[in-house]
Amino acid sequence: MKKTLLLVAVLAILLAGAFIIYNGTQKSMDQLEKRDKIDLDNKKENVAIKPSSDKETAIPEQSAPLSPGNSDNTDKQDSEKGDYENFYVYDNEDNKIYLSSLVNTGKPVIINYWTTWCGYCKMEMPDFNEAYHQYKDKVEFMMINICGGGNDNIDSAKAYIEEEGYDFPVYYDSDLNALSTYYTDGFPTTIVIDSNGNVVYAKSGALSKAGLESIIDQII
Repeated sequence: MKKTLLLVAVLAILLAGAFIIYNGTQKSMDQLEKRDKIDLDNKKENVAIKPSSDKETAIPEQSAPLSPGNSDNTDKQDSEKGDYENFYVYDNEDNKIYLSSLVNTGKPVIINYWTTWCGYCKMEMPDFNEAYHQYKDKVEFMMINICGGGNDNIDSAKAYIEEEGYDFPVYYDSDLNALSTYYTDGFPTTIVIDSNGNVVYAKSGALSKAGLESIIDQII
């Protein structure tokens, strides 16, 4: 009888200890989950831009890096300031447009790679269109449809832009010259060049409205 009572007492102590440990562990996990959610929300809204004096491309945490290629586009002279790599795309009239022509206006340039099959691209486009209307006198916008290599086509891109009523400047990378210059394996991708011609931001993934506004505030 005494052995039975002793076993029951030991079992009760073990169960109580296990319950205390479980509650403590669960509470710690809940706190970590809450902290991680706050950190993630903060990262979504706060976009860091590297100073223009820093020559490295700014790649924020959890972003896919862009790899500058070897540009053979010769209209950027060696005497030009800035570390950006030049490329060309085509406008709606099939004219070849070089990035340097926009950089040379003295305004910062916001470049956005997008495709018609990219849902996240479509999610952020209304914010880019609104930003274009608000800042077009201070910032050059290049909304570049990556349509070379059979991934997309110009007709579909033009039809989508017309259907949605967007009027920001749209360009077409049908030769994949832009993509080969600043390669990314994810869409959408945003690249920012400041008024000194330096690449100060490069990240794949959709931008929130607050994130886009944060970038613009830091470059104008």
